Amino acid sequence: MALKAVLASFALAAPSYYAAQRGILPHIPFDKLSSLALVVNHASGTPGSPFFRGFTIATVLSSIAFAVVGKELAKFTHVEEGFGRYPPYRQARPRVAPANPHLSKGFLDAKDYKPLKVSKITKLSPNVFRYTFALPAPRDVIGLPIGQHVAIKATIDGKIVTRSYTPTSNNIDIGVLELVIKIYPDGALTGKYFASLRVGDEVLFRGPKGAMKYTAGYCKHIGMIAGGTGITPMFSLIRAICEDPRDTTSISLVYANRTEDDILLRSELETFARRYPQNFEVWFMLDNPPAGWQGGSGFVTRNVMKERLPAAGPDTKIMLCGPPGMIGAAKKGLVELGFKEPGAVGKMGDDIFCF
Repeated sequence: MALKAVLASFALAAPSYYAAQRGILPHIPFDKLSSLALVVNHASGTPGSPFFRGFTIATVLSSIAFAVVGKELAKFTHVEEGFGRYPPYRQARPRVAPANPHLSKGFLDAKDYKPLKVSKITKLSPNVFRYTFALPAPRDVIGLPIGQHVAIKATIDGKIVTRSYTPTSNNIDIGVLELVIKIYPDGALTGKYFASLRVGDEVLFRGPKGAMKYTAGYCKHIGMIAGGTGITPMFSLIRAICEDPRDTTSISLVYANRTEDDILLRSELETFARRYPQNFEVWFMLDNPPAGWQGGSGFVTRNVMKERLPAAGPDTKIMLCGPPGMIGAAKKGLVELGFKEPGAVGKMGDDIFCF
């Protein structure tokens, strides 16, 4: 009985998760342990010593108890099959966010003009063309951050003329640079230069240029007001946001033109609005709408901006690009709606950013 008490005390002293092992006590054959102790003591030359008989029994019981406890402990340290095939020093690699392809350097040089050859000219409407330029190597990229633009230089009538344009292509479009250009007969660079370009001709480019350098997380809501060819910088942002599944920014665009034929990139804009309704919505406005026109008409007034653009707030930005008269009126209306008026030099952090 004293032996059972000792074993019970041993089990109680063990950690709580081994307490279940106290259930083994009723199954230990104590009568046989006494006989075993006599055999062991006889072999050791001390058959009549109670001390050595008790010591032997305690040793045997300790061995049994530790064997059972060890077996249970192994269950806690057991690792699912498969992991043990790897060395213990092998650690899982931390997940690293993929690099932003729009920030990669490429063909463009911010200081020097570099030539590119026209590889294709596509007529989009009677006076709108898409010019595709081949980069030096098929795997090259433009190297133009989203929201920035390029400068083009040409000699016209003996004078050097430069103009800024925003490509409709980006770093995802390897091997090419694309511009959508509206030809104005009296335009210094469009009517007298782009109108006469042919496949194989070289055009000089420099960049990137501009204060805007968009990355995901810039803000939650973007309102855009564009007029005529002012849609091209907006389009670069719209495309980048819609094509990035990680970018949850919402965009509301008001795009104004004189006639329906003047709407640039209309099919592309409507496609983005249809495919990515959670990111983008567009409202077309015309000065001279045709019969049955479903969009807006007239000027982009304060009421139009209030209805179609996100409200002023810390997570809202407004972007403008178009004719000077439209931009001036839009700024005034936006300030009345609670947006802070921008300074003379545009900054990315402005409530109202002008391209």
